[in-house]
Amino acid sequence: MTSVGRIECTLDSDPRLIAAVGAIAAHAAQRIGLCERDQENLAAAALDVCREALPRLAKRKSAIKMVVADFSDRVELTIETPAVARATGRKRATAGGKQAASALVDRIERGTRDGHVYTTLVKYCAGVSSRSKS
Repeated sequence: MTSVGRIECTLDSDPRLIAAVGAIAAHAAQRIGLCERDQENLAAAALDVCREALPRLAKRKSAIKMVVADFSDRVELTIETPAVARATGRKRATAGGKQAASALVDRIERGTRDGHVYTTLVKYCAGVSSRSKS
């Protein structure tokens, strides 16, 4: 399936800028025809993920990178932040943002690569199952 639109941006870790993430997510959801409630849910999930990352970003003076791709049947929003090494050597996400976000979107994919954490939020149009992903 081809992308209808793509938005990429990098935001400073200033909490005042995080609202832009929600606005961009809602805009992409609106472009593909998601209902207002789904637009709000995607925006809220994106904000939850960003708020979860803010404390570790502020310490490192790092930025949040975001890519939003809207397709005819879904919106995929990927948020990239630097990974933080734990004293135990294990990577563990705090549950707050992920649990809150998972109730608002259809699918969440999370992984680490090259020292960064990637969280992808997927919201499908009504009538499209998350099992029929492309």
